[in-house]
Amino acid sequence: MKNTAVQGLVIIGNHYPEFSFEEDLTNLQAAVAENGIKYAVAQDNNGATWKAYKNRYWPRYI
Repeated sequence: MKNTAVQGLVIIGNHYPEFSFEEDLTNLQAAVAENGIKYAVAQDNNGATWKAYKNRYWPRYI
């Protein structure tokens, strides 16, 4: 993956779990690795980031 930060673009995933097993950090790390996700993924178990952006659906483009 190209270093897009040098070009002014930074991608950060926000994971707000839908199911209880998704709240476990180990499960999230495994899913990120299994799917070859190369960008940072924040775990948002309480939905604080999700709610701060008044998100109601996904995927979301802001």
